[in-house]
Amino acid sequence: MNGRTAGAGLSGRRITHRETRRPIEIVLIRIVWFLTAVVDTLLGFRFALRLFGANAAASFTQFVYDITASLMAPFQAVFGTLRAEAAVFDWSILLAIAVYTVVGYGIAALIDAVTPRSTATTVETSEEAEGDVRPPVS
Repeated sequence: MNGRTAGAGLSGRRITHRETRRPIEIVLIRIVWFLTAVVDTLLGFRFALRLFGANAAASFTQFVYDITASLMAPFQAVFGTLRAEAAVFDWSILLAIAVYTVVGYGIAALIDAVTPRSTATTVETSEEAEGDVRPPVS
């Protein structure tokens, strides 16, 4: 045999829990970029619907126009629109997308600049569990 006695358990078990935590500023930056992407996507839908002459009475088109109306309010009539039958090329929507993207970038950069750390930290918790003592191997 290997010198162990029957019924002998493990000695000094160590229970270790490792957890990687992202700093709150990383989470906030991701939220800012997510919201920026949502706004830009909605405005992109508005641009495409107008460009392809979507029926304004259709429920989806009306839904997109209603949601993006408040986002477009500061940019209405900044530029003229080009029309070709029902299709409309609206430069103001492209300006809004650009401005919201730059604002999102600015907010994310500001959060990053005022926070001291930007890497994940690993938290490790260990505790000794009492168990049977293993006899020495001869």
